[in-house]
Amino acid sequence: MKTSLKLTILMSLVLTACSEATQTDAPLNQQLIYIASRGNDFDIYKCNQDGSSEVQLTKQKGFDWGPRWWQAKEGIVHYQQDTAGNFSLRLMTGDGDEIPMDFQELPDFIASPDGNYALYTEKTGDNDHIFMQTLADRTATDLTPVDAYHGRPHWSPDSRSILLLSDRSGSTELYLYQLEAKSLEKLTDGEGRVKYMSWAPDGKRVAFTREILEEPKRDHDIYILNLDTKEVSQLTNTPFGEQEISWSPIGDKIAYHGTIDGKDDIYTIEIETKTVTKITNGQGYHGEPAWIPVYQ
Repeated sequence: MKTSLKLTILMSLVLTACSEATQTDAPLNQQLIYIASRGNDFDIYKCNQDGSSEVQLTKQKGFDWGPRWWQAKEGIVHYQQDTAGNFSLRLMTGDGDEIPMDFQELPDFIASPDGNYALYTEKTGDNDHIFMQTLADRTATDLTPVDAYHGRPHWSPDSRSILLLSDRSGSTELYLYQLEAKSLEKLTDGEGRVKYMSWAPDGKRVAFTREILEEPKRDHDIYILNLDTKEVSQLTNTPFGEQEISWSPIGDKIAYHGTIDGKDDIYTIEIETKTVTKITNGQGYHGEPAWIPVYQ
């Protein structure tokens, strides 16, 4: 009886610890980052997910763009170009403070969430190929050794798979590359072309946009693909384009750059209700939304 009681208590403690660990690992909140031009420069801004409490994170003369959260470093990676044309890759905290970073020589540095690898695109003859470099020893591998366009690679949350675009089939479609199997799978096949994509935080679904170029032309709408069933559902159906999409770390929303009445702003759409929220105020250009997970 005593042994049984001890085992029951031990299992209870283990389950409690696992539950607490899971809750600790999941973000409790989320913030948006994006680029904006409200004068001669492009800078990076941050705000709450409802658009409140906006903060300007970069203030250098020139251009700051391409912000994305690097989980392994708990910072924002972005590109920077000063007024003299000098290009650099920067890393900063969520409050805009500089963080020292190696690997600035990589031309299009997209780090894996675990911090072990980096992806970049490079011209090979007349074609664009995607390379993966091991950050520890700088070994580079061509993941797409086929003469075609390949671009816009996106890491999966577990750093085991990569979404990418390719026109190797004749139209620009979405593909999935799995590192362990070294396999490339075509995920979409439809009208027009796929242009933007983003992973769900659980890694089981992906969002993508498709642009229809033939008449009647249709701008980018957002679709969601279930990776297990390959079922595709359409999330938006609007006369304007939802571009530069980014799935939130909690998983409930997708942020996008929308152009309505000639104004470029950041919007979010809730996955379940399809409720749209305008985040920025229409004063200037806004684009390239991404998210910061908040754990406390």
